[in-house]
Amino acid sequence: MKSTPKRSIDILYKLDIARINNHLPRQFKTLITLLKEERPSVLTKDGSKFIFEKNELEELESQLPEEFHSQLKLPFLFVRRTDLGKSIFVLNGGKLENFIVRKFIGHIDEPINKYKIFNVDLPQYFYWADIRVFRKKFKTLFTIGFSVSASTV
Repeated sequence: MKSTPKRSIDILYKLDIARINNHLPRQFKTLITLLKEERPSVLTKDGSKFIFEKNELEELESQLPEEFHSQLKLPFLFVRRTDLGKSIFVLNGGKLENFIVRKFIGHIDEPINKYKIFNVDLPQYFYWADIRVFRKKFKTLFTIGFSVSASTV
């Protein structure tokens, strides 16, 4: 295949995005698993550790019904998607993670244990203002990645 300037730039851009995202988790762990660890952490793509504050994990545990402790995977990963618009993020996770973030940023009022999480389709999109609200409560339970499209994360 013949190389063109546009193709070369696209390749460089993807490599740059991959480099920028080296801090992202290589693995995710359940809340219950992290609570059992003395220094709760997950490995990142670059081989370093993403460390969680134990008190934040305990705060999250105290606010979630026990049935979710073994289902919730951390860290919460918000991916900034520049192809969707300014300051729009997509949460990388399932319905449970999406519901929990929305609950803690004030988009959902009902108690978590009374809500039929898996019967509801919630938007996966969040805005920078949402991330700031979540960050005030949980500084170490999430990370932010960058992407220009869904295929480059």
